[in-house]
Amino acid sequence: MKTWLLLITLCYATIGTLTAQTGMQGRAVDERGHEIPFAAVQVEELNQGTVSDTIGAFELIIPEGTWKVKISSVGFIDWERVVTIRQGIYDLGDIVLYSS
Repeated sequence: MKTWLLLITLCYATIGTLTAQTGMQGRAVDERGHEIPFAAVQVEELNQGTVSDTIGAFELIIPEGTWKVKISSVGFIDWERVVTIRQGIYDLGDIVLYSS
């Protein structure tokens, strides 16, 4: 009985490890720190993206690796950086977009 319990516990632990998510999160803001709702967040190499919510926050689940990230919104200069994603969710913090 103890063997079965140990086996089941190990299976659940393994499944939890295999399904751990990687990605990035952050918040799009302007020069004054005001949120930018609905900013586009893109990782072109993966053909994946999302948009920020009404307070400028976003999260994008992507695989581990080094990716070029582009954040854009109408009336602002695009923000582009190369980001390395490892285990877990990488927090980009507040991303400042400057008026164009």
